[in-house]
Amino acid sequence: MAKPFCRKLRRAILENGGAEDSCEFMRISIDADDIFKFTKAFDRYPVHFLLHLIHAAEVLGYNHPDPAERAFWNLFYTSMVNAFHMYPETKEQNDLRLKDGVDTCCHKT
Repeated sequence: MAKPFCRKLRRAILENGGAEDSCEFMRISIDADDIFKFTKAFDRYPVHFLLHLIHAAEVLGYNHPDPAERAFWNLFYTSMVNAFHMYPETKEQNDLRLKDGVDTCCHKT
């Protein structure tokens, strides 16, 4: 069930070096219903994997140049955050956390 999301994620961040944008590189069709199904079955996967997937979706959901892709990944991010009973970060909080030279990690020593 996670494979289509990983494939869509790879398409969203990678550029096919050998063809035009209209090619079939990593093309996959998934929608809000698939997100809903995934959030109902996410406990099959290691939390470490899910957190990487959620953080990648968050970055795409706030920053992807294509509005449709941005909307999809934002929906995925908020759905997964809600499934984990957490609060989503705002774009500003995410930008600050990922800013170079700013340590906002909760594991400070």
